[in-house]
Amino acid sequence: MLKYLRKYRLKIEILIVFLFFSVSSFSSDLILWSEDKNTEIKFSSAINPTTEDKSNNNHPATLNENYILNVLSNIQRIKNKTSSEQLFTHEQQKTLAKYVAIGLNQAGPNQDILFSLDKKERSLGGFRNERYFVTGRVFYDNDLLNIIIGEHDRLANNAYEMAYDPTNQGLVEYDFNYGARNTPKFPFDDQLTFTSQGIKLKSDSRTDWITADLASVHLASGNLVNSNLVSGNLTGDYQASQPNFQASTQPSLQPNLQQTSQASPHTTQNQTTGNSGHQDTTHNAVTFGATSLMQRFKTLEALRKESLITEEEYQQKREALLRSL
Repeated sequence: MLKYLRKYRLKIEILIVFLFFSVSSFSSDLILWSEDKNTEIKFSSAINPTTEDKSNNNHPATLNENYILNVLSNIQRIKNKTSSEQLFTHEQQKTLAKYVAIGLNQAGPNQDILFSLDKKERSLGGFRNERYFVTGRVFYDNDLLNIIIGEHDRLANNAYEMAYDPTNQGLVEYDFNYGARNTPKFPFDDQLTFTSQGIKLKSDSRTDWITADLASVHLASGNLVNSNLVSGNLTGDYQASQPNFQASTQPSLQPNLQQTSQASPHTTQNQTTGNSGHQDTTHNAVTFGATSLMQRFKTLEALRKESLITEEEYQQKREALLRSL
């Protein structure tokens, strides 16, 4: 037996080395971007059909980075009755928009994009640096960009890291919650407000799940300039920011016009209370989430003018809207 093992020892060692690097390569293929073990953007291995929504995503999908950035910059977390702050920092917005666009273009129907991003803030009068994490998942389904927040402002455990990684080599890896389609036991429950049309919570019971109609958000941002139209083609800055609609599955970025309309007017300015002068951010969260039927017609017409949908698609959606009257 020993003689047999010595004879094939070299082959066995080569096989072990091959398997080691194969597994390492597979793991690294899931990573889209990384600064360390706890700050990264990656593919999920697969959606678990026993615990997750069994429907497949519209992946791969080719979405424009600027459209995604526009959505991220219009999500705010209400801090108190008088103030709110962006859910993602400017640096997080840029990083997430860039690599989500890349990831969705490569993802399979049963993969989500997972993220864990950090920010650093001074505490104790500036004598101490604290590190906070925001985590979640992103996917494109039913013509909507979906963002599920797992954790927000999770404080890094400095004592734990010092004990297990005293030389600060990045050896400590946190077990993050990336959110899930099924209702979590302890969801992210901070109150959010959205400063653009087309962004809303998936439902009143899911305070952690954000959906965004990219075309509606982009049109509402004021980037639509009719003077830039030349024979139906876009020129100038707006052309540079257009998404490539020829995705592998050709997902449509047009609004979900089949939904029941909510005839609540929207506003782009914060409403103030009568005497206090404080911003009513809760009111904004409701009004920005509603899109009237008239706005759907206008959005549909704008999409046709921009050649973002075909004449056949325009007629089909128009008829669907008329039937809902």
